Order: sequence, then C-alpha cells, then structure tokens
Amino acid sequence: MKLLIIQQINGIDIIAKIDNAHGMIDPEASKAAAKKHLCKTATSIEIDRIKSQLGVYAKQMIQAMRNAKIAKYDAERRSFSDEYKTRELQFKELQKDLHPLAVTIKSEFQDLIRKHAIYFIPPPGNELIEDTEADAIQIKLTAAISNGLLLGRDLKPLCDHRGERYFVKSSGKWKMQEITKIGIEPVKGSINESDLTDDNKTEISEQAEADRIAGLKPADKLAEKDRAISGIADAGNAMRGRLEIQGDKDALKKSQAWFQTESAKVEEKYK
Repeated sequence: MKLLIIQQINGIDIIAKIDNAHGMIDPEASKAAAKKHLCKTATSIEIDRIKSQLGVYAKQMIQAMRNAKIAKYDAERRSFSDEYKTRELQFKELQKDLHPLAVTIKSEFQDLIRKHAIYFIPPPGNELIEDTEADAIQIKLTAAISNGLLLGRDLKPLCDHRGERYFVKSSGKWKMQEITKIGIEPVKGSINESDLTDDNKTEISEQAEADRIAGLKPADKLAEKDRAISGIADAGNAMRGRLEIQGDKDALKKSQAWFQTESAKVEEKYK
C-alpha cells in the first residue's frame, strides 16, 4: 500500500505526492492477522509435528525411567535404561531440527505481517491506495511536474499561474489579467509581465496615468493641474537664473519657451 497525499487549492484536490504507508500500519492488529495465516504454513505444520513427536519421546523417557526404578532384575533394568538413552538421543536429534525452523518461521511471520497489514485510518487529505494504482499515478504526477503543471485527484493536469500578471492589448488599450487561482490559462495573445518590452511598459504606464486622471473629480483634476504648472514655472525660473549667471542674454526667452512647451503638455494631459 502507498499513501496518497492530497492538498486542496482553491477548493480543488491536488495530488501533492505519493509516500510509503509504513507509518500507517497498526502493528498489533497486523500481527493478529498474520498469526491466523502463520499456522497454515508448511513450516508451522512441521514445527507442530516435531513438537508432538518430542512430546512422545519425552513421555517414553519418563516411562522408561520409572520402569528402570521398579525393575526386579538387572537385565530388565538395563533394558529400560537402554530404552531411556535411545529416546533421549532421538529427542536431542529431533530437537536440532527446530532451530532452523525457528529462524524460518520468524521470517515468514514478518512477511505475513506485511502481506496482511492492517492500516490505521489515514488523516484527512490522505488516501491509502494499492501499489499498482500508486505506480500508475506516479507516472502521471512526474509528467505533470516536469511540464510545470499540477495533477488533480481526477488525474487531470492543471496549470498554475497564480501570482502572475499578463497584459494584452485590445482595441488600442492594454488590459491586465492577474491570476489568483489554479487551472486558469492566460488570455490568448497576452504577454507575461516579465516579458514586457520597455515600449510596452511605457504605454501601460501612460495609460494607467491617463485612467487615473480620468477618474479624478473636476475640482481635484484642476488643483492637480495647477500644482503641476506651478512646479514647471518654478523649474523655468530656476533655468532662467542659471542661464543669466552664465551670461546668456536670451535667458528669459529660453526659459519662457521651455515653460510654454512643458505647460502645454500638462494642459493636454489634464484636458
């Protein structure tokens, strides 16, 4: 068995990874299940047979010992003593056969625990699945990851562009698409923010500024325009001062021309 770890994103079940399920095995329940099958193995049956025969030899040894003690004649006593030694030798020889079987039965028991493992109920978000199913899912999960995709629990790949912004120009205007959920593809023909050219960025910035100004209240727009023109006038006055210090006779004319050009741009911007 394998453990399928599920993560929910935007309400969609996504396969995060596949892990082994060793930590999910209930050891006591698994041992109890294994014991039911252990007694049916050839090794267990052979061990029971040997133990039964050892019991027979043990009883024969005890009886031979008793008979030797109550025997009236030496010949009988020697006969019972010989029988005791024979059974004792048989007992010890047969007992040797148990040692390798004990090692084998221990190994078989561990195999049966794995084969008939009883698992705890997995926590929410996890599933226990058969190895064959896990192998098939792993192939699809690896393929999805290699292509930069997620894999849904329904085994369908899903794109993940969360946190990315795309821009597309339509009817002369730029539109921005910010993706916040999985499974959403960028608008056809759009450009990832990281791939915008300098010209693209300039157009988008100018459009954003125009949209901002268009959204101002008339009074706020007028006040902002006046502040901009005042700033240009101050800059023009500073220009004139620098030119005069430098001895430029046309300082006033040049600064006035510059002011007219720049203030015209502001008027156009706020019209």
